[in-house]
Amino acid sequence: MKKTTRLILILLCLSVPARATAQVLEGKAKAQDGQTLIINGTTIALYGIDAVALDQVCQTKRKKDFPCGRVATNALATLVRHVVVRCQLNTITEPVSKATCKAGPMDIAEQQVLQGWAFADPKTGEKYRRAERAARVLNEGIWKGRFEFPWDWRKLHR
Repeated sequence: MKKTTRLILILLCLSVPARATAQVLEGKAKAQDGQTLIINGTTIALYGIDAVALDQVCQTKRKKDFPCGRVATNALATLVRHVVVRCQLNTITEPVSKATCKAGPMDIAEQQVLQGWAFADPKTGEKYRRAERAARVLNEGIWKGRFEFPWDWRKLHR
């Protein structure tokens, strides 16, 4: 085997672990909205869910407006406060990558759905459908009152 070929093979072998570790992001997280985290300067959207938009307003049963988007953001901030978050990247794109993130053994996206501040994404959220049904049955979060699904709200407020 030629030296050049051997060198290329060695470099390729050395680059494989670097790619594998680049698929995981770990650190302290800050909530940007109900489904987006910033970890080490990288913006991560939680894969498989769609949360109410930051500026979205919902209504209580008594038809009183409340800032459900801000409440969803605060709920996510509480989930990641004082813990190290570990994200397995599903898609790496700019400016926002999508990932499945955990705080210890807890799936953060699932918690947002269970608390009623996010929905299982219609395209990628099969994993979270049961949590969404539970939140709806238990009247958690926005299920307590009236709301627009975030994808419908965004269409009207772009």
